[in-house]
Order: sequence, then structure tokens, then C-alpha cells
Amino acid sequence: MPRRYCARERTDRERRLESLAVAVLTALGERDGAVRDTERRAGDALQTTSAEEGLSLQQAVEWCGSGALTVREVRPRRSASSWTAVGR
Repeated sequence: MPRRYCARERTDRERRLESLAVAVLTALGERDGAVRDTERRAGDALQTTSAEEGLSLQQAVEWCGSGALTVREVRPRRSASSWTAVGR
């Protein structure tokens, strides 16, 4: 059975829960920002392999190592960066 709280305990508990909720949401926001930054950096590097080194998507994937990346995974990363090379 759930514990019953008096008014002061309830207020204190709500403050603690609010603080914990803020901590959770802050951590998730930080994680999302880190993921966006990482995806952008990967996309920028992939763009460079195409624009400056002349590699196709398949070739870029092969240079990244066996099983590390697929062409299917590259497409969203291209969108995350400023990659505009068509047909790569």
C-alpha cells in the first residue's frame, strides 16, 4: 500500500521529485545534444571523403572499416552535416 504523507512531507517530496525530474530531463537534453554533435561531425567527415577525396558513399563506408558503417547509416549523417554532394 502506498505511503501516506502529511502536508509538509508531501510538499518536501514534491520538491524532491521535481528536482529529480529536472535532473533527468537535463541529462536527456545533454545526451541529445551530444548525439547531434557527434552525428554532425561524422557527416562532415563523410562529406570531406566525398567532396575533397572523391569517394562514393560505398567507398567511404569501406574506408570506415568492415561492419562499422553501412551506406544506409550514412544517409542520415549526410543530412546532419552540410553534405550536398549529389550521387555520392
